[in-house]
Amino acid sequence: MPDTEFESPPLGPPRDGCGPLFPGPESDAKSYRRQLFEAVRASGLIARVDLARQIGISPATVTQIATDLIGAGLIEEGELPRRDSDTPRGRPPVGLKVR
Repeated sequence: MPDTEFESPPLGPPRDGCGPLFPGPESDAKSYRRQLFEAVRASGLIARVDLARQIGISPATVTQIATDLIGAGLIEEGELPRRDSDTPRGRPPVGLKVR
């Protein structure tokens, strides 16, 4: 009578280089955090919306990361001068700068 129970093949010793093919969300967040901080440092004073465009992430993600960096004391908000293209309506852009 054949054995109907599934038997898995024996596992060999662990090999170097085996692991996830893509970095997890934790490393993505660290990468975006680093990119955002470096962009703020390089710019001196930059609007959140410009950071989102430059890095290629959503404005909401910029706000989340900026909140963490502000809480850590690395950056702070600053007032941006109005651009000629800005209309007087709406909320003015909020700038970020290195502390």
